[in-house]
Amino acid sequence: KKLYCWGSNALGKVAGPENQTNVNFRFPNRVGEADEMRFQSVSLGWYHTCALDQTSTMWCWGGNDESQLGLGQTNTQVIKTYPTEVMVSGGSKKWAHVVLGAKHTCGISKSGHLYCWGDNKKGQVDGTVESALVAEPTRIKTDKVHKFSHVAAGLEHTCAISSGDCDSGPGDCDEKGTMYCWGNNGYGQLGIGLEGGEASITRVPGEQEWEQVDAGEYHTCAIAKSDNDKGMWCWGNNASFQLMTDTIGKANEPVFVGQGEEWLQLSNGAGHCCGLVADEQGQRLLCNGTNNAGQLGVTNDMQVVGTTAKPITVCPADAPICIPSCLSDACGLDDGCGGICGCANGFICKNGFCEPDVAALEAPDQCVAIDGPLLET
Repeated sequence: KKLYCWGSNALGKVAGPENQTNVNFRFPNRVGEADEMRFQSVSLGWYHTCALDQTSTMWCWGGNDESQLGLGQTNTQVIKTYPTEVMVSGGSKKWAHVVLGAKHTCGISKSGHLYCWGDNKKGQVDGTVESALVAEPTRIKTDKVHKFSHVAAGLEHTCAISSGDCDSGPGDCDEKGTMYCWGNNGYGQLGIGLEGGEASITRVPGEQEWEQVDAGEYHTCAIAKSDNDKGMWCWGNNASFQLMTDTIGKANEPVFVGQGEEWLQLSNGAGHCCGLVADEQGQRLLCNGTNNAGQLGVTNDMQVVGTTAKPITVCPADAPICIPSCLSDACGLDDGCGGICGCANGFICKNGFCEPDVAALEAPDQCVAIDGPLLET
């Protein structure tokens, strides 16, 4: 599959020519065209991009100011405008997954080993803050977890799901589907029942068998088996109702999001969440949270202003939809659609009004890739 990116090419994240690193690409730019490269998946960070090619080799490009490209100590180039292979201990590696945070990267190898690298100021790479950055892929494991099946990277935190396998065959490893999170926990986004500071690699409490996880700026959502269905849980910052609940504030442990649907896939943005569900109506895409830039997929002439706590079904342009009646600076009130008015990303609700959240950080716009995962926000 050919990969195309467009939008801001700051630090070369669109893989445009070296002399156009500050140019906005208004049309799709073919990645790796000179070598006829083909890709199977792609992931986006703030200023860097990584993708797996058809042979499961990982390639990264863009900004490298925090070693997020995984080039190692000897390669200190700040910008790479063309795909560069990610090596492990000087050798090539076959990869199953790759995910990007703001300035850190994690990947799971075909053998189930988890590696992370890049910005580590909050411990988002290895669960410690001993090194401000990790320059090359570093194996992540604990005494109980050796291999992983899924990984997610937020702004400054990481979560991963155990595959239940030990390096040397059967052994004293955690069961399949246990989840661990580490890094920044200022909003409870690690789901460990506490909030504030940084945390080492810590198991998310509960009996769920987790299957998927995805991380936003300061929140996390995951899908787990629930009886005969697949339910979704969310935790962390809920200032924009990105947790799909109508309770403003934070949740420092998983909160069940259940409306009779079976959740099949999910993807988080900075302050919004989308999920693919299946119910008696068939398969539908539900989105909720902040919509200050149209993130919820509502057409321009029917755009929801601010945020919505009630998941919106993403429909064709001519389909009817309830438009919440929320004032731009008011929050905590009925939105007229069965939800509660919230605040735009970067604001929090205090005493019925939206006030700037001084702790919130806005991630810059990213490129969009063709032939990537179904949900990539």
